Amino acid sequence: MPLTLFRDRLKKDWRYQKDVWSSVMDWTIVLYLIFPALFFSGLFYRSLWIHPPEWFDMINPLSWVLLFFLFTLSGKWRTYLFEADSVFLTKRPEWINQILQSAWFYNYFASFVFSFAAFILLLPYTVGLLDATILQNVLLLLMLTIIRTLCKVCLSWINFSFAGFKNGWRGAAFLGSLFIFCTLILAGIAYTPLLVLIAVPLLFYLVRRVFNRTMADPKWLPNHGLQEAKWKVRWIRLIFSLSKEVETPPHTKFRTRPLLFRKSRRIIRPMTPVTGMLELFLKHHIRNPKFIYYYLRILALIVLAAIFIPISWLFIAAAALLALGCSAIHKMMWETLIEKHSIGVKYRFDKSYEQGKNWTAAVMFTPIVLIALTALFL
Repeated sequence: MPLTLFRDRLKKDWRYQKDVWSSVMDWTIVLYLIFPALFFSGLFYRSLWIHPPEWFDMINPLSWVLLFFLFTLSGKWRTYLFEADSVFLTKRPEWINQILQSAWFYNYFASFVFSFAAFILLLPYTVGLLDATILQNVLLLLMLTIIRTLCKVCLSWINFSFAGFKNGWRGAAFLGSLFIFCTLILAGIAYTPLLVLIAVPLLFYLVRRVFNRTMADPKWLPNHGLQEAKWKVRWIRLIFSLSKEVETPPHTKFRTRPLLFRKSRRIIRPMTPVTGMLELFLKHHIRNPKFIYYYLRILALIVLAAIFIPISWLFIAAAALLALGCSAIHKMMWETLIEKHSIGVKYRFDKSYEQGKNWTAAVMFTPIVLIALTALFL
């Protein structure tokens, strides 16, 4: 019965996601966008096998480790346990345990599918240039699956156990340790593959033990329900966020004492209409750093593009796309304060508002331009 319940929920979730994408993807999008993209991507992948590009030789070991590390990142642990289960399944702990164990195998399989897709994409480089053996390629696939599953378990457990600043620094510490571990694993696959092969069953056992000691604990049942509710609507939330005409409820959260500027003193003197706009911008987004996180991700992606894309024109195209993303983030940051605010909207056509936007745009785009110029001329 618990396995049947898990299987039914899995099928319903896949049907729900299919209906979500069917609502925005009609036959014209499939015919004129998806099919041509798949066709030309296949031609490009074939060309990597026949004529390996020159920029393959420019990929250094650090770039390879970063790429492997990025493929392992994932915090999406699906259990298909709902919030109501904390009421209706409380008297059946064996059901909860069997659903969690079923979710364990499902998440491992999902990690394997993603890892296999990434492994196929990397084959022209690993086989065509590095001349990796069959054993080394198999170990690469297995280790990518194991480490990605471990990342899912640990990041979800950190999100369950800690909040606020503790969540941030523990997550950063785990990711730093994971990067070092990925470096050691790749070095082992390159130089001592037999030793890594011996370690594979031990790592499988280690990940299972970590899961049983963390995510399989019944006390996290409400957290599983909250996370599942969030992951279920992730695609429809993305679609609504890209729609200009869909009214969404405002983001609300409990107010806490801010870490910086607690007494709301002035930080820019002398006080003028322009500096007032800048101070409003700084205080709000430092206390609510959601958009700052998005901006830092843009900077990180530009740095990674500078490392992984040695072709200048291709890097310029990638940097231009990221600059457009930065422009969209900058626009949303000001819309939150002025254009979509019930009180701040009266300053929408004020001259100081436009000047403040110009100053913040210059500050946000300067690091992007400097990184792009450094990558092109060094």
